[in-house]
Amino acid sequence: MNIETKYKTLGCSGDNPNCGVVAVAYLAGKPVKDVFRDFKTTFGKGGNWKGRTYTYEQDVMMKKYDVKFKPVDLHHRINTFSQWLRCSMDPKKTYRVTVTGHVMVVDKGHVIDQSKLTHYKELKTGKCKKVRSVLEIL
Repeated sequence: MNIETKYKTLGCSGDNPNCGVVAVAYLAGKPVKDVFRDFKTTFGKGGNWKGRTYTYEQDVMMKKYDVKFKPVDLHHRINTFSQWLRCSMDPKKTYRVTVTGHVMVVDKGHVIDQSKLTHYKELKTGKCKKVRSVLEIL
């Protein structure tokens, strides 16, 4: 399944603050609505929860869905998302990238979150966000 088809089929697009849910759903190949429900159940989220998650919760859910990953060492000179894309990203690999206040999937050069699917060379927003952590998906 190609990246765009996977993005649409899993229901990854929307306007909710659920970037972590979308990232886990995409990486696990599960529908967003199912992953949203599993986050609520696993972490006791209330009825008005819209989807905001913490990095450790995403890690727990990725392990639950048997998504294999390893941390990527960030070089001290890499600060922003655009620097990481230019200097460290391998366009043949898939990553979960956490930046200030947001998380995205980078799948073979395509940046994926709940609002868009964009090739990294066409990215207009979020390029100056500070990279907090990167996981390579195995």
